[in-house]
Amino acid sequence: SGGAYSEVIDSGRYGFGYETPEDAAEIIRAILEDKEKQSEYSELAVKRSKLFDKRRFKEEFVKLVNDALNYSGRDTRN
Repeated sequence: SGGAYSEVIDSGRYGFGYETPEDAAEIIRAILEDKEKQSEYSELAVKRSKLFDKRRFKEEFVKLVNDALNYSGRDTRN
């Protein structure tokens, strides 16, 4: 399962899911001990955040609505 956050974190590429506070603490501890991983995740997070900005969200939403309106106007009877 994992819910919506699984899509956002892309199964560990951009972040981590956890079940318990202890799991979260272990993940944080491991990253804090690895400066290279910190840098890597930082760069990925900045790049990934650009996918969720307001302008892009608006563009994607308008496109979806337009696509839905165009689709609903089609005659699907063959």
